[in-house]
Amino acid sequence: MSSNFKIKSDKTLAKLTLDQLQNELKAANDQKVVVHETLVAQPDNPELRDQFEDLDIYVATISDMLNRKESVKNESPEEPQTVNDGVYKPEKGLENYIHVELTRGSKFDPETGKPVGVTHKQCYTYKQFLQLKRNAKLLGYKYSVLYAPEDLKSKL
Repeated sequence: MSSNFKIKSDKTLAKLTLDQLQNELKAANDQKVVVHETLVAQPDNPELRDQFEDLDIYVATISDMLNRKESVKNESPEEPQTVNDGVYKPEKGLENYIHVELTRGSKFDPETGKPVGVTHKQCYTYKQFLQLKRNAKLLGYKYSVLYAPEDLKSKL
């Protein structure tokens, strides 16, 4: 049996990269096979049974972390923002603000397939928009930029 294999803590696993987690999963599965073969030869050994259960839980933990990291990696970092100047015209006096369409929630009606979230339009200064950009996803909002002043378009 390989004595150099150690089960890492969840905190240590969380710091590993995707590749390192995959390597750790492979090593844990290899160790699990070795322990299982030894357990078959010595079925009455309680230490081996405990070690096999620990490895089983460890493999499940690594698999879960891998799935979470891969899903985070596959998500787009931000919603694509497009400025549709030809379609949306700001009201008089609001031309110096960034106009945004906000949607809360991302659920869909199962019968129609249309989004269920509440949508509304809002105007922001550039500083307020940067705050929205940082926090929208955390607050459960998706947004698209409807209009931005010419001098701010390149900064968005």
